Amino acid sequence: MTCLAVEAEESSEITWTDLRSDEYPQDAFTRLSQQQLSDLGYIARVRRLVALDKLNADGSDAKKVVGIEQRLKHDGIDIDYLLSLRGQVRRLREHRGSATASSMNGSLVRLKGFVVPLQMQGDRVTEFFLVPDFDACKHTPLPAPNQTVFVRTRNGIPKLDGSSLVLVTGRIDAKRTTRTIRGDDGPVTAIAAYMITPSELEVVTVSKQPARRSDMPRQSRAEADSTRVRSDIRVIQ
Repeated sequence: MTCLAVEAEESSEITWTDLRSDEYPQDAFTRLSQQQLSDLGYIARVRRLVALDKLNADGSDAKKVVGIEQRLKHDGIDIDYLLSLRGQVRRLREHRGSATASSMNGSLVRLKGFVVPLQMQGDRVTEFFLVPDFDACKHTPLPAPNQTVFVRTRNGIPKLDGSSLVLVTGRIDAKRTTRTIRGDDGPVTAIAAYMITPSELEVVTVSKQPARRSDMPRQSRAEADSTRVRSDIRVIQ
């Protein structure tokens, strides 16, 4: 591998968490486990269908809800209170997902992520979204805007498979970019709250099935893979 340029100004490596704004507090749902969130969603769906007379109030689904409610109440969860907050929390999360970290503006950074190609020139990707998880833009819901970064390159990079990360070095700015991408369910609109003007892009290969202990904190795939990388290609822009 040949390094073709050296940054005059030292860049700092950031994580995807750094791109989130502290402007909005955490909501009550963030303290729940994934199973508890799933249970609340099931209760809400069944209650709505029963209210619309699309489900029998004495049917199997309604009886299942009774058991779930007892389990959640045993865990100290106020079901009715949380369900009453759903609309408010949804709006809060939409705002929080779009809010950017002002401290990032104009900084020279290094950020590792996966590539969602937007524009090709021959066999090279010249525009792409950088995202924290390789399947993030194939399925809904899409990554939050502040967890999506738009990158436009001069020289492009080779089209990559799902096992490759890109370490992008460049200036980051809070600049909104909207593109239509192809997901598993058809075309969807994706929004990036940031843009990086790259000076260097380094392609690294990682294990497709990285080890993860059950007691590790939740993190993006890009961050989890950070210790299992091998540098393959470096492109100076």
